Amino acid sequence: MLVVTGVCMTCTLYAQKSTKAEKLVYDLSESGILTRYHQCRREAEKYVKLFKLQEDSISQADVVEMEYAYAATAESFEAYLRAIRNDLLDGKKRRQIRKNEEVYVTAQLQTLDSLYQHQFMGEFFPTYARICAPQLTSKRVSPLPIIGSLVAPITSATVRLLAYLDDKAAGKKEAYKELLQTEWIEPNLFPEWQQI
Repeated sequence: MLVVTGVCMTCTLYAQKSTKAEKLVYDLSESGILTRYHQCRREAEKYVKLFKLQEDSISQADVVEMEYAYAATAESFEAYLRAIRNDLLDGKKRRQIRKNEEVYVTAQLQTLDSLYQHQFMGEFFPTYARICAPQLTSKRVSPLPIIGSLVAPITSATVRLLAYLDDKAAGKKEAYKELLQTEWIEPNLFPEWQQI
């Protein structure tokens, strides 16, 4: 009971200290837009860990190739986060998004699915399979379907954040850029190869 009370007190203190902007960024993060992103990140980390278990018996050239494949995958997925951040900070882009928020959200989910198919399944996983598990090279994964249940909560969180940014945007761009960096980008970065 003490642990539950402590956790509740911590959550209450965080909620009291957080600003409305922080809450809106948190709501967007928790809306489901990053669900697949986190799945891909966990899967990449899993394969790096499996690779590292065999690293002593792998050539240095293959180690470098695997590190490069991981870094390229991380960069591609992190560019996705930065693109959304940049869209949110750009007044012209926000106006375009507002014309049809659901279209924007659906496009972002499709972009993430495409990243998974082309970067993860097309580059990273085949590198791992060729080096560590040739029996997996024929593994085929069909595109992840857009989950309709994600579109509504993500759109709702996006609309609230856009409204806030449009209302408060004058002279605050740098503050919002910093907020999105610390609350949207940094917590979701792939770990460095050496940290896995």
